[in-house]
Amino acid sequence: MRPIVLYGDPAIQRAKETGEARNTLERKSDDFDDQGMVSLFASKPCKQAEAWSLPPEMRQLIVDLRVELPSMSLREIADICEIRFNRKPSHHTGVTHGHHNDNGFRTESGV
Repeated sequence: MRPIVLYGDPAIQRAKETGEARNTLERKSDDFDDQGMVSLFASKPCKQAEAWSLPPEMRQLIVDLRVELPSMSLREIADICEIRFNRKPSHHTGVTHGHHNDNGFRTESGV
């Protein structure tokens, strides 16, 4: 990004040299021009991650059900959540499928 910001090199040229997308380099250099160094370190919250998070009461119910009734399927737990909270956990929350730990939550390593 330095050649773009300091020397005004075209983003397309730098993109070819680095393998980074031209749009990304242009956006980052524009952010740097507007915000300075802070743009390199500031992370913007992901709105979608917030939408995928479950209410604490629902998370606790899922944990309790997984502990008390380990043989209960995730589909059954999702159905209970839908009845109780008018909302089913989405597969994005890591509860309805995939690898889960003993508490019913998705694990990154799949173990």
